[in-house]
Amino acid sequence: MNMRKFFSLSYSPEGECGNALELVACNIGVFDYLLLKKGKRLGRIPDTVNLRVAHATNAQVSANIICEPYGWIIVSRELAKCVLQIAPDDIEILNVPIYDESGSPLRKEFFALNALKMLDVISEVKTVRSSIPMFDEYPILKLGIVRKRVPENVRAFRVLGEHSTFVVDQVLRDAVCELPHEGLAFSIIDSE
Repeated sequence: MNMRKFFSLSYSPEGECGNALELVACNIGVFDYLLLKKGKRLGRIPDTVNLRVAHATNAQVSANIICEPYGWIIVSRELAKCVLQIAPDDIEILNVPIYDESGSPLRKEFFALNALKMLDVISEVKTVRSSIPMFDEYPILKLGIVRKRVPENVRAFRVLGEHSTFVVDQVLRDAVCELPHEGLAFSIIDSE
């Protein structure tokens, strides 16, 4: 029996991001950046969001990833199209204007990936929790999931009770890995 594999999608460690661009300044105004972790369709990111990257000019932007501190996954048009082709019902792509340090918009388009599914899949057998409670809960140190709770047609989701983890299955991971994706990291999630 072929068992599905799942991966957390995040950024490579600092200093190992290859040609990915990193934010040097951001102003999100009154936009609640946590909305991208709640599984709700947003339609668009407000124009007041201003993200600036270092060492980028329109002539040299070959990066396909923007690394940022909010836990959003920001990718190039090419990667966004790939993700949307594989997981059209699981992901919303939201245009995110990116600016250089001087405030000029980059011509290359970037998109935030918004996972639209929130699944109750935490495995208490495979999950490692802290022994120290925080607000009457024991925080997750290492996530484990129950595979059979993930519908076969779902390729990307966030986990109820652990909203910060953006999960993709092997099909979506393999498709992304066929394209330039320096700056993204896929870590296998233990499952039962």
